[in-house]
Amino acid sequence: MAVSTRLGRDHCVRVDTCDYSVDPAAIGHEFTALTDNEQVVALTPGGEIVDRHARCWARHQTLT
Repeated sequence: MAVSTRLGRDHCVRVDTCDYSVDPAAIGHEFTALTDNEQVVALTPGGEIVDRHARCWARHQTLT
């Protein structure tokens, strides 16, 4: 799944019920969050990886 959005001041992207942190330098900038069963990857419009996390299946977690 891919979701394009602008990174807010909390520098997190929500996938299902979990929040995954993204590099605070990206606050206010557009990025795309790509998710699959194993990971969550944040990419700039140019395709540069901003952050990467292992996918968490627990509910309501914050991953930094």
